[in-house]
Amino acid sequence: MYRKLGSSHDNVLAYQVEGKISQAEMDGMLGEVREEVDGHGRVRLLLRLRGWPHAELSTLRERFQFLREYGDGVDRIAVVCDERILGFLADAADRVSGTDLRSFRGGDEDAAWAWIEAGAEEQDGAR
Repeated sequence: MYRKLGSSHDNVLAYQVEGKISQAEMDGMLGEVREEVDGHGRVRLLLRLRGWPHAELSTLRERFQFLREYGDGVDRIAVVCDERILGFLADAADRVSGTDLRSFRGGDEDAAWAWIEAGAEEQDGAR
């Protein structure tokens, strides 16, 4: 399941993700991100992962389609998790994707927010 966090604002979206993500939930979350990209041009995401979240296999096509269509609209992704392997996977994804992606340990969520917000200031200053 996922839930949008109340700390989301402007074009910064924050979600807590845990357990199994259904097709409907994936559609809902990616739909929210699409709307923000369409409205703002670029967004930043903070994903707070609890445990080992996983999605139904049927969501794989939706995720790839999203990345093809909207991947350039995601400026930064901060992944906050305590599972070392998830942090490792996030760091590996940063190396192969066009999105700036960083992992933070659960106790470092404040640092993750600072990094996401710094991205907002850099982007706003470039306008």
